[in-house]
Amino acid sequence: MTDALLRTVADLLVPGAGDAAIALTPAARAALDALAADGRDPAVALADLARHAPAAHGALALAILTAHYADPAVRAAIGYPGPTAIALPPLPDPADAELEPLLQRVRARGPRYRETSPSSSTTCSHQRSSSARATESSVRPSQP
Repeated sequence: MTDALLRTVADLLVPGAGDAAIALTPAARAALDALAADGRDPAVALADLARHAPAAHGALALAILTAHYADPAVRAAIGYPGPTAIALPPLPDPADAELEPLLQRVRARGPRYRETSPSSSTTCSHQRSSSARATESSVRPSQP
């Protein structure tokens, strides 16, 4: 893949986007490499890509559009400052003050879940040891 082809394709998709610094995802890079492989006119190859591999075309277009709109000059031209932090309301919310006693009990109780391990040594639920079943029965509330 050449830098010139990337700039040409960027300008075809978004006129003026060829000047942006574009970082490609693996899917977008594969789409661009497919365009370069056959040596056809980039406009024709891009149209064929959209027709025959819409996901690859979408990945390439997304990478180029993202780079274009992240460019400071483009942001200034459209009046978009970029992502900004927003202030969250102070915690706790006074409207939720009545819930605090309930939350304190839950926090004091601590987590109520069993740790799991993704390893192959983890046994299935029907193969649990008797000590695991005894621990579970002590955690469950007794039935009347």
